[in-house]
Amino acid sequence: MKKDEEQILEQPTDDEQREYLSLMDNDATVVKVRNRKFKIRWLHGVQMEKVSRILLSKKYVDESPDNDTLDAICEDSRLACKIAAVYVLNNWLKLKLFYWFLWRWFYFVKNYSFTELQPLLLLGKKKIPQMQFYQATTLLIGAKATLMTMRAKEVEAFLHAQDMAQRSEQQQSDGRGL
Repeated sequence: MKKDEEQILEQPTDDEQREYLSLMDNDATVVKVRNRKFKIRWLHGVQMEKVSRILLSKKYVDESPDNDTLDAICEDSRLACKIAAVYVLNNWLKLKLFYWFLWRWFYFVKNYSFTELQPLLLLGKKKIPQMQFYQATTLLIGAKATLMTMRAKEVEAFLHAQDMAQRSEQQQSDGRGL
């Protein structure tokens, strides 16, 4: 884009405005699985941690070939039922009280398959506040007390290497070559 051209901003459509307000208000999105409606809201940290623990449990990692978790999920409807139960239960107290019952209800009583739970799992994945999670993780990495600090010689060597890389890029872009 040239500096002379001004960027033209367009007003958001009504659908985009509705979606934005839904995100801001944490409105529930309804998913239908076998004529049963489930409301899925934005996931809390407790839910994301529980999903991580389920996916990293030794049983699922060891049974899948080449430790491919996605294949393990697709082949095992029990795993899909466990994660679906986490997505449906929306806070710490509900997870502690009802998780053990709900995933068994989905698996043994309702006998949901992976393909039936797929819309619920896809929506739950979309309800993860990824940007906030990544920002918080990035900020907290710099606050660790265990980070190694560089000595003055290491800093000089690093800056010198960066300077040399910039000079070689400038020479290549100017058409001079090496």
